[in-house]
Amino acid sequence: SLTLVAGTNTALATISNVNGGTDDVAADNTSQLIINPVVPALGKMVVGEEGTGTWCQWCPRGAVFMDQYENNFSDFWAGVAVHNGDPMVVTLYDQGMNFSGYPSAKVDRVGAGIDPSAMQGSFFNRLQTPPTAFVEVGATYDTATRVLYVSGKFDFQAAANSGYKAAFVLTEDGVTGG
Repeated sequence: SLTLVAGTNTALATISNVNGGTDDVAADNTSQLIINPVVPALGKMVVGEEGTGTWCQWCPRGAVFMDQYENNFSDFWAGVAVHNGDPMVVTLYDQGMNFSGYPSAKVDRVGAGIDPSAMQGSFFNRLQTPPTAFVEVGATYDTATRVLYVSGKFDFQAAANSGYKAAFVLTEDGVTGG
C-alpha cells in the first residue's frame, strides 16, 4: 500500500520470484514511477447534482457517470439526481438548479451546468478546495410518528458571509417502479 502526500512522490516497484520461478534478467525487476496525487482537502465532501428525468432518453448516460463517481470516490462524493418533470420531481429543488439541458450536472454548484461526462476536472478541483466549514450531520427516525429529526453542526474554518445556506437533502438509492 502507498500513503499519498501532496507533491511529487517516487514509488518503487519490484517484482521477483514470479510463480516461484527464477528470473533470467534481474535488471528489469524494478521500476520507478513518479506520482503527483490529488490530495483531498481536510473535511471535504464534493456534491454533484445531475439534472435528469424519466422522460429523458439521454439521462441514463448521466446516471452512469453519477454511479462511476459514487463507486470511485464515495468517501468524498455526495451525488444527487435532481428530477425534472416526472413523478420524482421536488419542484423547489429542481427550480433552484436552472439546468438548461438534460442530462446536466453541477459540481458544488460552481459555474453553469455541464455535461455529466465533463465532471472530472471540476470534481478534482473542488476536492482540493478547503471547505468553509466542517459539517457533521445526524438523524433519528421515530417509527411511531414517522417523523425524521435531522441535525447539523457547522465548525467554521474560515469567515463566511451571509450568502451561505444549509440544505439537508435526502436521497434514495435503488428506486424502481411498482
